[in-house]
Amino acid sequence: MGDRFLSALDQIGDLIFYYDRQLQILWANRAACRWAGKSRRELLGRKCYRVLHGRSRPCADCAVLQAMEKRAPVRVEKRSNGGPFRRGRALPFVDSLGTLMGVLEFLADAEGLPLDDQPWEDRQTCGRFPMEQMLDGVAVLDVRQKRIETVNRSLASLLGYSEEELRGVSLSDLLNAPPDEVEACLNRTIGALDGRVCEKRLRTKGGEEVPVEMTLNPIADTGRLCVVCRDLRPRKAREWEWLRVQRLEALGMLAGGIAHDFNNALAAILGNISLAKVSAEPGSRVYERLVNAESACFRAQAITRQLLTFATGGEPVRVPLDSAKLLTETVHFALSGSAVTAHIQTPEDLWPIQADEALVRQAIHQITLHGKKRAEPGGRIQVRAENVVIAQDREGLPAGRYVRFSFRDHGPALAREMVERLFDPYGQGLGAGIGLSVAHSVIRRHGGSISVNSQKGQGTEVRFFLPAAAGECAAQEGPRDLPGSSRTQGKVLVMDDEELVRETVGEMLRLLGFEVSLAREGSEAVAAYRRALESGAPYDVVVLDLTVPGGMGGQETLEALRSIHPGVRTIVSSGYCNDPVMARHRDYGFDGVVIKPYKVEDLAATIRRVMDDSGGAGSLSEKGFRAQDAGKSPFLS
Repeated sequence: MGDRFLSALDQIGDLIFYYDRQLQILWANRAACRWAGKSRRELLGRKCYRVLHGRSRPCADCAVLQAMEKRAPVRVEKRSNGGPFRRGRALPFVDSLGTLMGVLEFLADAEGLPLDDQPWEDRQTCGRFPMEQMLDGVAVLDVRQKRIETVNRSLASLLGYSEEELRGVSLSDLLNAPPDEVEACLNRTIGALDGRVCEKRLRTKGGEEVPVEMTLNPIADTGRLCVVCRDLRPRKAREWEWLRVQRLEALGMLAGGIAHDFNNALAAILGNISLAKVSAEPGSRVYERLVNAESACFRAQAITRQLLTFATGGEPVRVPLDSAKLLTETVHFALSGSAVTAHIQTPEDLWPIQADEALVRQAIHQITLHGKKRAEPGGRIQVRAENVVIAQDREGLPAGRYVRFSFRDHGPALAREMVERLFDPYGQGLGAGIGLSVAHSVIRRHGGSISVNSQKGQGTEVRFFLPAAAGECAAQEGPRDLPGSSRTQGKVLVMDDEELVRETVGEMLRLLGFEVSLAREGSEAVAAYRRALESGAPYDVVVLDLTVPGGMGGQETLEALRSIHPGVRTIVSSGYCNDPVMARHRDYGFDGVVIKPYKVEDLAATIRRVMDDSGGAGSLSEKGFRAQDAGKSPFLS
């Protein structure tokens, strides 16, 4: 290697070392010196394993030694000094007689880059000019002619040309910039000591523009520049994904904060509507208006759940669902009143899915609305569902049984940048806004995957996978009758930090015939439970609000109550329906769950089920607990 090329390689951001046959470092570029934390003077003439790795002998898997032994290039992949993952090559140099002269080692920052599966022998020749071995695109530019003299295969591949086609091409043609502007930039660079780095967009043979980090380095006393072009698409994709995650996290924090208070307010409204319906005459105008107000509350709840799909830490409440029925009902509802129709195809043996019905309905609804917007007036959306077995990791999913859903419209194809931003809630100007973002979040939370493919003449297809259920579909409950209040149903203790919710729930339970006590937070509930045990008239069920700002919440209260009485029967209640406790309440020790807002019928059915599962509203003595044992608990002292 001559000084002409060493001067250029010295400016390259990749690590480059040149070793002799004794593994002594004969040369290292500036990036390699910075990585090693030493000056070039401190590196030259030193054994690489000593000065770089602090070892007394060569590494067992030393790629440089392997390249010497094989007289062939060797792949290098390693992560050193806690830095980024680096990939490169150890390249042996031989003279005309076949004598080994030394080994060049290249190490590039390869985070996020795909593995190079091409055979090494096909890509490189021992002893060839080192720029051909680099992962980045490299060209040598004659500043006077402003044309490319030499180019490596990486740059040619990046731009879709052959190496021969690029030789003699003007840099201004590749940059799609005025020649005067390019000439001024080159003249400024040739007079600089350290070159310059800038972001540019190179035009490919197909007319596409590729973002690159371009490093222009003067080759000493030659009137030439070494131009290194690093493809920025992988880095920009990672940056965009990171930005998208940050946006979703910010939206999740906002959604989680709003949901609890909003659903508490809805719970009080819906509870009072339920109470008013009991007093109203069925069929009357008042009763119908109350029914309409009740429906509006549940539509508001659906909006809250839509926002909660972005909240961090939540989980869907999964049950086996009839896939075909869910798909058909939701698609027809989304297209009702529209000129666009749907052609739905589902096999008779379509597997059920394991999912949260309300959330998956939201996802299907939003995808259908997107197809309706994209379809031609009076057009049709093709909807299909089918069973799929994934034998190994594919589609971003682990092996298993899945149901695959696809929605295809026949509208104009989407531009690539629109496809990339369809799931971005902040990209409403380019994509579908928050609608498909909701669908994306729902499906990912269910352990599925979703993708979009748009091609000219074929329209746009949205396809997603959801895990198939192992069991049968959940039974559909019929209308619940409101229990009569002619007899006492038992004793219930209600703990909720919102006074309006607390009073409304208490009134609902009294309407059902229960004897009710109320508590604002956990410590009050524990004290009330203790007094009831001491009096010999224990509570049959305790309803606990999960989240109590500034007080003892439902989970902590449950632990305290169990220390008093292990057989306590509890129902957890919350407006934060995506909380893991609400999704798997039994795993957290609760016997039942009610999600705010709820109707009086829902609360009655849950209390009845909890009491029936426990053998009815029996006394604590039937559970093996004696009142005189209460004194043994620290909570009763």
